This record gives sequence, structure tokens and C-alpha cells, in this order.
Amino acid sequence: MTLHIVGALCVAIAIVGGGLKINEVEVPRLSRRRMIALVFAGLFFIGVGVIVDQTTSPTAATAAPGSPTHTP
Repeated sequence: MTLHIVGALCVAIAIVGGGLKINEVEVPRLSRRRMIALVFAGLFFIGVGVIVDQTTSPTAATAAPGSPTHTP
């Protein structure tokens, strides 16, 4: 889940293009090259997050009967 959030933040910052200030956090103006790099980094993080979620989900589905994750 954390990788999804980091990826979404990278993409959002790239879309805004910098010059954003929230509380004490300020994102300076970004060059076109850095915006493209942020988009690719964000998509990478989102992709890795999806892959990690898919690889961990089947183990919960194959838990032993009687475990808290098993539903009758």
C-alpha cells in the first residue's frame, strides 16, 4: 500500500509541475526532464506495489482451515 501512495505522489507532483507548497513542504519548479522522470518513477512504484500485492494475496487465501482468515 505504501508503494502505491509514493507512486501516486510522484505522479501528482509531476502533473502539478512544481511550485506547490503544503504546510512546510515546498516543491520547487521542475524541468520537463524531471517531470518525466517523476512520472516513470511513480508508475514504477505503483507497478511494484501491484506485483507485491498479487504475490502476497494467494498465501492468505490458502491459509489453514480454522485460521482467522478462513471464512466458512
